[in-house]
Amino acid sequence: MGRNIRTRRLALGWTQEYLAEQLGVEMNTVSRMECGVHMPSLERLEALAGVIGLSLAELIGGASPNRLDQAGRQAMFFRTRGGKA
Repeated sequence: MGRNIRTRRLALGWTQEYLAEQLGVEMNTVSRMECGVHMPSLERLEALAGVIGLSLAELIGGASPNRLDQAGRQAMFFRTRGGKA
């Protein structure tokens, strides 16, 4: 799961600090989740999945690397277009 969080965060171009701000947690909490040291509550997992644009199943480990790469490319496309489709 930590690898999926990190992969998605990097695909979005976000720092751990920015993701932490979006979740209302400390940056070290994000770091600990990505390293697999901290397992958040179900409520926090649902919030995290929503913030980074993955389903809960994808976040927990059901996503293929291709799915995460595709999501990252889409995020990059929209960022370079100023968020416009």
